[in-house]
Amino acid sequence: MNDRWDPDWGGCLELHRNPWLAPSEDETQTVIPHPNRAVIFETTENSWHRFPRIALPDDATGITRRTGAVYFYTAERPAEQTDPSHGTYDVPRPFPEHVAAGQPLEISQVRELQELRRNQQFRYLSESERELREHLERINRLPRVRLGRALTWPLRKVRDALRAQ
Repeated sequence: MNDRWDPDWGGCLELHRNPWLAPSEDETQTVIPHPNRAVIFETTENSWHRFPRIALPDDATGITRRTGAVYFYTAERPAEQTDPSHGTYDVPRPFPEHVAAGQPLEISQVRELQELRRNQQFRYLSESERELREHLERINRLPRVRLGRALTWPLRKVRDALRAQ
């Protein structure tokens, strides 16, 4: 949906094999947002993708990056293809190549490094959330928890009906 787009402006779709690997090890495919182009991929726990920051030049006034997304869902999937409900995590940006040991940093580079630090915090939070979900799943599979849910099911139905009124 973009009449004019230069890949140097950023904003291209990047498909990653594994964003937690070093950038040299992560296989990445880049797709430029040209007119009449579609990308179709299965959305799974491992369909990592991102859009690098857009930096339009001064002479590109009025240009915006336009895309559309459609998701199709299945009613049931095999258990080995699903994960518990969770938040959406961005693919972290790689460490910039222009930042080198022993070189002074410009203000813009400091800001860029601060944003990368934030991405590392997202990684920590996503891993923590995954560990918590796994722990809760183990608790919910305990026989005493399942029995308790079965015994309180009628009361929960009454409670939900009263709340709906």
